[in-house]
This record gives sequence, C-alpha cells and structure tokens, in this order.
Amino acid sequence: MAESPTAVAGSTFSPPSKLAQVGLQGGVSPAKLAAASRNGTALIAVAQALGGGWAKVMALSIALSVIATTGTGIVLSVRIAYGMASYRAPTSPLAKVSGRFNTPAIASIVVGVLLIAITWIHLLATPCRTPSTT
Repeated sequence: MAESPTAVAGSTFSPPSKLAQVGLQGGVSPAKLAAASRNGTALIAVAQALGGGWAKVMALSIALSVIATTGTGIVLSVRIAYGMASYRAPTSPLAKVSGRFNTPAIASIVVGVLLIAITWIHLLATPCRTPSTT
C-alpha cells in the first residue's frame, strides 16, 4: 500500500523545515562551518551565529530528536522481531505475548540485549577523540 501523495508532500515540503533551510543558508561562513563540522557541532555553530540562547535550544532539540529516534527504532525492532516470529521465521518464542502487559516481552528483551551489546561493542571499538585546541 503506497502513501498518499499528500502525505509525502506534506512531510517532504513542510514550510518550517524549508524556511529554516533557506533562511540559514549563508548564516555562517564556510570556513567556520567546516571547522564546526569536524567536531560534529555544525548545527550549534549555526545557532550561535543567530545569537542569543539559540545554541542551547538547538542542542536541546538535537538531544530530544536523538532520544525520540532511538525509542522509535527500539519499538520498531521489537515489532519486526515479533511479526517475523508470528510467522515462525526466526523462532516462535519471540512471538509470545506477556499476559500482564500485553506486549511481546521476549522480543523486547532480546532486542534490548542486542542493542546493549552493539552499543558496548561500538564504544569499546571507537577510539577516544580529544577536542582540538586550535
């Protein structure tokens, strides 16, 4: 089932996102933006160029976006594992639903353990970067 053209157009061409994209072009010099992007703070550099407390607002919005995206990813992963197990694709224990919470408990635990393991593997395999003082 395909999405309606209205839904796609509404999500792709929303006025606030386009206003921000067009309005912030040229707000920061390319050299400053390149230096900020090396540290992963390009959006905060743009917010600082706007002045005031916009840097804190931008940092908060980025943090909230990451938290929401992570939560959505976890829920979707559990639902995919549960749906596949319902058709006996991986294993049927993942399809068990908790009688108390009416949720796929075993699938939630398996996805949670996998995400924690992947996170620790990433954290242990990634070298620490010290902030540059230049």
